[in-house]
Amino acid sequence: MNNVVHDDMFTSDVIADPYGYYGRLRDEDPVHWNDTYGLWVITRHDDVTWLTRHHELFSSARLSGDRRVGSRPLRICSALPG
Repeated sequence: MNNVVHDDMFTSDVIADPYGYYGRLRDEDPVHWNDTYGLWVITRHDDVTWLTRHHELFSSARLSGDRRVGSRPLRICSALPG
């Protein structure tokens, strides 16, 4: 697939207009492999709902501690059962 949406999710233009960026990603590549950060970006509601109901299969730990992710550290939710 031709990647028309750039992979850096933390540029100033994406931060200024996340709705445009993620809306375009949802329309063009809703289950997107992000080469810049080495992770999947899931943008459709039904897909995200399914993922949250199967949290034992997935992890958000990939971005924790990644200095490319802007100035604020990402918090990993520890309230999930398991």
